[in-house]
Order: sequence, then C-alpha cells, then structure tokens
Amino acid sequence: MKKILFILCSLLVLVSCTTVFGNFKKEEVKTYYEQVYISNGDTLYDIAKRYKHENMVLNSYIEEIKTMNCIVGNDIYFGTEIIVPVHIYEL
Repeated sequence: MKKILFILCSLLVLVSCTTVFGNFKKEEVKTYYEQVYISNGDTLYDIAKRYKHENMVLNSYIEEIKTMNCIVGNDIYFGTEIIVPVHIYEL
C-alpha cells in the first residue's frame, strides 16, 4: 500500500512540475556583429555598457569582446576598430 501511495505521489509531482515548467517559452538568441571605431576616451567598459543586453553580466560581456578581438588587458586605442557582438533575445 505504501509503495502504491509513493508511486502515485511521485507521478503527481512529476505531472505538476511538467505543467508548471513546461509552459515557459525558451528565449532564442540572435547575434549580429557591429564594427566599432574607438574614439578618444573610449573604454571597453563604456563600449560594453552601450551594446550589452540587459540580461547579460557586464564583466562577462567585456571578456567576450576581448576574446573576439584578441585584446590582452583592458587597453584599447584611439583610431582602431573592434568587432562587438550584439545579442538580441527573442521569445
């Protein structure tokens, strides 16, 4: 009897979780790339704040930009250009 009750409760929990969590739509991420010319006084922090999506962590986004452009350290130079990934989240 206890075994049957345990199985029924487990099934009820499984069905409830599937119903609750199954209704969430997955976000689709589309990425395009923008060429950014470095102006006098620009920093990676400023550029990342300008282009990051609100769902992103700023430091992670800065690291993504640095990796994409083979930047070591945090220095960028006036007159150069970098490629910045722009992520758009859609339902």
